[in-house]
Amino acid sequence: MDTDLFDSNPGLKTIRYQWRREGKSRIPMEITADNKEKLDVSRIPVVKGTIPFFGPNFSIRLHLRQVTSLDIIAKTLELISPGTLVVLECVLMATDAGVIPEGVRILACAGTERGLDTCWIIRSATSANLFHPEYGARLIELPAKPGIAETPDISIEYLR
Repeated sequence: MDTDLFDSNPGLKTIRYQWRREGKSRIPMEITADNKEKLDVSRIPVVKGTIPFFGPNFSIRLHLRQVTSLDIIAKTLELISPGTLVVLECVLMATDAGVIPEGVRILACAGTERGLDTCWIIRSATSANLFHPEYGARLIELPAKPGIAETPDISIEYLR
């Protein structure tokens, strides 16, 4: 919440001020009861789980101060845009959870604190099959991406 993204965007600055008034010190990640009800009514499942490029790798990076191959993959995806990393992680998580089948084309959208800005058509895969030659995930088409994507610092303590 203390990044320049919040300072440079008046809308985000207002939201940050409201969150601080409510005593929040981190960006809220939970789904409100009202939004959960709207998703349920629309029959949209919510997938929760370990983020494929984050989980144990973050612990290795933070506590052992080592960069893993998954960190390099995540940072490479962020070079395209932060949303590119997020859409792939979302598709992997949803496929791992059985919400979407493996091997189908998925229209996946994501963004940053600035809003939804990235859209990919991705062939779905489970995390275990990410690099499988036949069943692996594929970034097929990029219908939307920000012209200039702001990517966070690459420091080893970096929290996504």
